[in-house]
Amino acid sequence: MKDFSHYPPVLDLPGVADLLGISIEQTRRLSGEGWIDAVCIDGRRFFHRDRVIDWLRSQRVVPPDRGI
Repeated sequence: MKDFSHYPPVLDLPGVADLLGISIEQTRRLSGEGWIDAVCIDGRRFFHRDRVIDWLRSQRVVPPDRGI
């Protein structure tokens, strides 16, 4: 898995988008829908890096049984 240690412990929206490798809009949507835990301060979203990483790891996709 990717090394996330160079990311600061608290991330803003662009930082989480970079960590996840997705767009800021996708990150905003996931956060707004409650998928990714965030706090809002003065209209800005902040994320705890380790919680984002835990969420990412929990999203593992298991391939369906192909009956082979």
